Amino acid sequence: MSTSNAKISLSETETIAQVEALHKKLKVALTASLNIEIDASKVTRIDTAALQCLLVFSRSQQAKGFTVDIEFPSEAMIDAACQIGLAEELAIDKPASGLF
Repeated sequence: MSTSNAKISLSETETIAQVEALHKKLKVALTASLNIEIDASKVTRIDTAALQCLLVFSRSQQAKGFTVDIEFPSEAMIDAACQIGLAEELAIDKPASGLF
């Protein structure tokens, strides 16, 4: 297993209909690395089920001493996470800045 970070990208739509596929994508990323970077820049729609999946995955990895970084969260993702009170815990309470 590599010590570098595995990178995955979220789809435009991440809802309960896609949560099983998201879970599989996260599990596959673990075969490459225990530290995961998630590109959330394309998300236009995300629901509670998908956010909860990301939260549980992140907590699980952090409890083992590894990192899960959600990078470039879209405004839609930040808004959805704020509405259900998960933005701070997912560390997506602010959009990325100063990168472009």
